[in-house]
Amino acid sequence: LGVTSVALGARYPQLGVAVSGRTGSTGLYTSGYENTQPGQRFNDFEASNRTTVFTAQGAVIGFGAGAQFPFPRWGASGAAANGVFAVGGGHVFGSGSGKELTTVSDRVDVFHAATGKWSTTALKMSVPRDYPLAQAVGDYVVFVSGTQQSKDFDILDTRTLRFVDTSGHRPALYTLRSDAAAATVDGCLLVIAGGNVYGGRNTTASVEMFDACSGS
Repeated sequence: LGVTSVALGARYPQLGVAVSGRTGSTGLYTSGYENTQPGQRFNDFEASNRTTVFTAQGAVIGFGAGAQFPFPRWGASGAAANGVFAVGGGHVFGSGSGKELTTVSDRVDVFHAATGKWSTTALKMSVPRDYPLAQAVGDYVVFVSGTQQSKDFDILDTRTLRFVDTSGHRPALYTLRSDAAAATVDGCLLVIAGGNVYGGRNTTASVEMFDACSGS
C-alpha cells in the first residue's frame, strides 16, 4: 500500500470535511478553519473557503485547487452520491458584539463533480446541525444528529436536489445522541453507533440500523 503526502494549500486547516463518492474517481476536502497568523503571539482563526479536489486514475492520484467554498465554516459534514457532494451544517462566527461567538448553521452546499462548481443556491435542513452524521444511502444523502440534539433525519435526494418530504413518515433515531459514528453497508443499510447521550453526561454502546432498501 503506497501512501501519498501532499500539501492542501491551507495553513492549519482543522475540522474540515473530506468527501468521496462510492463510484467515480473524484473527492474533495473543504471548509474547516485555519490560523492566518501562525507563529504570532495571538492566533487569528478564520473559516476557510478553500476546496481541494482530488482525482484517482488507476494508481495516479492528482490534487488541485477547486472552486471556493461558498459559505466558509467548520464542524460541517458531507457525503456524496451521483456525483453530487453535499456539505451540511457546521459553525460560523457571530456577527459582532452582543452576539454569540459562534452560531450553528442549517445550510447545505452542493458541489457537482461533473462541472467542478458549487451550486449558487444553498439548501436548508430542518434544523441547524453542527458535527452531524452524513452518509450516502442509495441516491440520497442523509444528515442526522449533531450537538443540537435532533432525532429527525434530513434526507436529500441527489437526483432532484430537494429534501424528501417526511411529514407523512418521519424517520428518527430511537436514542438521542451526538458525536456518534456511522457507516453505510451496500448502499442500503445505515448503521449508527455509540456517541454521547443525556446532553453529553454519558456515553452509549447502542447501535441503530436503518435499512433504506426494505424501508425498515
